[in-house]
Amino acid sequence: MLVDAGMPESAPMILKEIEDRFGVGAQPKAIVLTHAHFDHIGSVIDLVDKWNVPVYAHELEMPYLTSQKNYSLPDSTVEGGACSEIIPSISY
Repeated sequence: MLVDAGMPESAPMILKEIEDRFGVGAQPKAIVLTHAHFDHIGSVIDLVDKWNVPVYAHELEMPYLTSQKNYSLPDSTVEGGACSEIIPSISY
């Protein structure tokens, strides 16, 4: 099982890691998404296209995974507000 699918365009790196660790042609039986932030789902489509495996996520994440809802804006008072400056500029 692969937990989360990394950043957008990280599929080649993930595929290489899987091959290096588990052998040529190795693939997970499924991908589990912990949540729909871009850095956790970024390469899921590319990986599913390559592996043709099921993807699982909690049902409450589905509106975020399907772009029907957006997460709340980050709190600018947390950790100096760095994430609040980055996240709004990212399109899902």
